[in-house]
Amino acid sequence: MMKFRFYTLSQYHQEERWLEKMAQNGWLLKNAVLPGFYFFRKAKPENMLYRFDYFASKSQRNDAIALYEEYGWKYIFTMNGFVLFAHPNDGQADQQIFSSEEDRKGMILRIIKARMIPITILMAISLILLIYQLFKGPSKDFADGFTMGFTCFVSVLTVLCWYGLIKDWKSVSRQ
Repeated sequence: MMKFRFYTLSQYHQEERWLEKMAQNGWLLKNAVLPGFYFFRKAKPENMLYRFDYFASKSQRNDAIALYEEYGWKYIFTMNGFVLFAHPNDGQADQQIFSSEEDRKGMILRIIKARMIPITILMAISLILLIYQLFKGPSKDFADGFTMGFTCFVSVLTVLCWYGLIKDWKSVSRQ
């Protein structure tokens, strides 16, 4: 079965919960591809844990996969730097793949450096183009309308991602 779901960079917790509910309903994740297509196989309902980690570097990713597999987490796939692991929720397994608060904050920092900073730069360039267009006067040109719509879209997504990552950082700090 294929399902489409869209998540922002900061919504990985919601994505993990959704995948766990799918497994409880008898749909185990096989793979996923951008921009949000998930492929499942029918199985008996299982109580699974799904956890993401993020690595921009392939060597770091491979090291993490080997380490997590040593601790019983099964590697599912890598998509856009996000690595997904699964583990049966037998009540004995640790609920998290991170061994410390610093490890979890490390993932958030890796997301910020590799994804959020470039996206924020793209948003800033789009805003500069939008301001330039507004100063040169109104236009009915398709390119101007596209730039305005694209800028609004990227700006909203960027703000939502920053908000979610900062909120996640603060929640880790409080634990």
